[in-house]
Amino acid sequence: MAWPSFLNGTVVNLSDIDILVIETTTNHGKPTKPPAVVHLLKPGFRSPGEIDADGLKRADGKPIEDHPHWIKFSNPFTATVSGTSANLKVSVWTKQFVGDKRFGAYQMDLTQPWGEKVQKVTHIIKEHKITVGYILEGKIQVSKAVAFSLCRKGLLTNVILVRAKSGQYLRTLPDHETSNNLLVVSKNIS
Repeated sequence: MAWPSFLNGTVVNLSDIDILVIETTTNHGKPTKPPAVVHLLKPGFRSPGEIDADGLKRADGKPIEDHPHWIKFSNPFTATVSGTSANLKVSVWTKQFVGDKRFGAYQMDLTQPWGEKVQKVTHIIKEHKITVGYILEGKIQVSKAVAFSLCRKGLLTNVILVRAKSGQYLRTLPDHETSNNLLVVSKNIS
């Protein structure tokens, strides 16, 4: 029986630096023979859906949140790395700061490219005040259903917000920036 991919641990790198991601149990439940595998995750990418990521740390060896070693997280959670090199944060439901020996021996697999590109919605397409689609980076236009599907798969940096009166819609992650807010494009202006 195959392990469902939605139970995999995932790392999304929304920062401006490279992150190392370690996988130790991608064969799900059967311990891998050492060594575990470490991959290099570039900014704007997420770990592939079929990979069960178990931990992360900075590729340059500097600390994240004052911890210089691995940050371990549990399945099926997504660890989102955000911020700048000087102020890096890891958002995940639960995380544990562990030493370098926690994962035992590992081998480096720095083949490029590794991971899946994460897109960002930049504009909302409205027709008569109703959202009908979105425009992604690179001016790619997608329907509302496709955008929601990409978001659920973790391939968009946006989040789905649900309101009782207005239903579901995409929004940017909550922050203090206004420069990254979504712009509205009206198809029909009467």
